[in-house]
Amino acid sequence: AALRGLRGAALLTGHRGRPELDVAAAARLAAHAGALLLDAELELLELNPVIVGVAGAVAVDALAVRRTGAAPLSPTPIATGGTA
Repeated sequence: AALRGLRGAALLTGHRGRPELDVAAAARLAAHAGALLLDAELELLELNPVIVGVAGAVAVDALAVRRTGAAPLSPTPIATGGTA
């Protein structure tokens, strides 16, 4: 629901004859990023750009900043299903 409140939300839902994009995959990516932000003791998690396609969503680049004193992490990809 929050994604549909974005200024460019019409682009996600098939505006002007374009195909409807995988909003559910974008929502899963946002939920996974939020969980990672909390679970990994991150101070900052920036995903930019996020590309949403008709069959998935992908964060092309990410920046994560750990809280001071947090334990080290191993990199873990976030899968949303499908491909952008």
